[in-house]
Amino acid sequence: MRVRILLSLLLISMIILQPLQANSGRTILRRVNITLLAVTATGKGSVIPVTIIAEYPGSGGVIIDDEYGHVGQDTIISIKYSLVLASLITGIDYRPLDYRIVFPHNTVIEGTSATLDFLLGFIELLTGVKPREKVGATGLVSPNLVIGNVSGLVAKFKAGLKYGLKEIVGPLNLSMMNTPGYRGFIDIIHLLPYLNLTNRRPVNTSLNVESPVLDRVFSISYSIFYHNVTRIIERYRSSINDKALKEYESGKKYYSTKYKYTAASYMFRAYADTLKSYYKSLSATEKRNLINKLIAWYKGNKTIYEKKIHLIMRNKIFQNPLTLDAITNSYIRYKLSREMYSLAVNNSSRINDRIDLMVDSIARLHTAIHWLMIIRYIGSTLVPNRVNNWLFNTLYITTMDYFKAMNYIRGTPSISRNNTWIGFLDMFYNWYILGLDLMSLNPPVFHIPQSKYWIRMSNQSLATIGLQLTMVLGYMPPSIITSLEITGRYLGEGENPSIVTGIIFEELMIAIAEYSLLRDTINPYSYLEAKATVNAYPKTPVVGLLEWSSIILIGLGAFLLGYSLGYIGKSRSSRVSSSHEALQSYGFLREVSSVFENPPRGGALAWDNTGQRRDDK
Repeated sequence: MRVRILLSLLLISMIILQPLQANSGRTILRRVNITLLAVTATGKGSVIPVTIIAEYPGSGGVIIDDEYGHVGQDTIISIKYSLVLASLITGIDYRPLDYRIVFPHNTVIEGTSATLDFLLGFIELLTGVKPREKVGATGLVSPNLVIGNVSGLVAKFKAGLKYGLKEIVGPLNLSMMNTPGYRGFIDIIHLLPYLNLTNRRPVNTSLNVESPVLDRVFSISYSIFYHNVTRIIERYRSSINDKALKEYESGKKYYSTKYKYTAASYMFRAYADTLKSYYKSLSATEKRNLINKLIAWYKGNKTIYEKKIHLIMRNKIFQNPLTLDAITNSYIRYKLSREMYSLAVNNSSRINDRIDLMVDSIARLHTAIHWLMIIRYIGSTLVPNRVNNWLFNTLYITTMDYFKAMNYIRGTPSISRNNTWIGFLDMFYNWYILGLDLMSLNPPVFHIPQSKYWIRMSNQSLATIGLQLTMVLGYMPPSIITSLEITGRYLGEGENPSIVTGIIFEELMIAIAEYSLLRDTINPYSYLEAKATVNAYPKTPVVGLLEWSSIILIGLGAFLLGYSLGYIGKSRSSRVSSSHEALQSYGFLREVSSVFENPPRGGALAWDNTGQRRDDK
């Protein structure tokens, strides 16, 4: 009997407190429906309708609702990655909200091909801007916003149209470009205006940005390379190959124009190719002696560079966002130089290969030093100190997880911990190397077609990001100015398109990283309109009427049952039937329920003992 009474009390407590536990006060700010395009194991296309719900308050979490189904870990990672990219693009901080992803019952899904669809869904969710109706999407997305190819594109396309979608957007798949109902885009920057998700159009790259600082620095850079190359050509012209001589003449031609960086770039290439062709004409003994001299030169100048970098860190010049770009690009060149040097000192390699690597490492170290010269002229410029690395750090981590989930990269690149700022620069270097890795994937996933039209489209994207940074800094970052200049001149000179697309892809990586560091974000709760509440119970931040009611009821119920137990023990010798116990319990539970259906007003609970006894009868 005592056990049954205790169990009754426990059951009563659970019934009373259950609705209070559901009283989370969470609010649905917005919900968006998206249509995922997938491929079955047999290669057949399928469509999965999914709902994304933004709940407040939250902590940036992604909650997967897949009742009786399974969502693969790589898919979950791609969802989180899409969310961070959406926050970067929209300027709306994703962290104060949680995001519930509701899949249909029994859905089993794996893979990352829905990255583009989730990204567009999160952009719509955060901004409230409705895209074109009945448009489906599929594609990977690189961190520099280039849209990547996916498998089963034709099957997904057909399934989407059969489902009722009017159009499918996705990557630049040349075999699909003339297919009615399919539109391929090179990147997110060109896709969003088409979907009406932004009114910002990609800007024209014909705009020329004048920069006296860069003209001065790269005139010096040009002169250093020019004097070295000229001295060798004058003495050993017969040993120099035609490629180096052509680059030398191109450098001289552009130096007489306003394109000083193009002149320095051509002369840098002439410097490396001139040295390589001359050194290879030497005897075997001369080559061995040369390697030792080049190693000694490199060690001494590498030490000078490292002292300069650490001096910059100590003086906190690095904290100026305007010089961040120059230092980052300088450090990347230094790290590339160091990597080539480590290969060159390997005695097991062929002597000619070692010479090529040593020359490239020396040439790169020159350019690293030249980029640091920019700081001398713009380091004192007054600009807002706005570097905030939370978004870049999050983007960096989620990006590495995203590509690791697809086996495009293995492991997470190590970061130097001996110095906070050097570790920070190492993140930029790893970011840049990731861009190189993504470009070299085979088969090509993130592909910019080798034509002037598509190269100009990519250059538009770089210019667009550059102007966004200019709005923050009041000055376009040096590397974007130089990249816009050189890609235009290289196209005009008929250079290998792969060189031009490589410059754009890599510089877009750095531009996006810098943009994430300087991006202002707003709180989504102050921006979005609340649509509905998750449950019917109001938020109660302090102990209120229902909480006190439940405590009093539990205590009073225990007292009444205890009193009844004692009374029954004195007046009756026989046990109460189980049916009568059930009636007593039902009466008590019904009374408690009526309190919650019609809660009394005021600060205290009115309890009618007479009514309770009447129910028991």
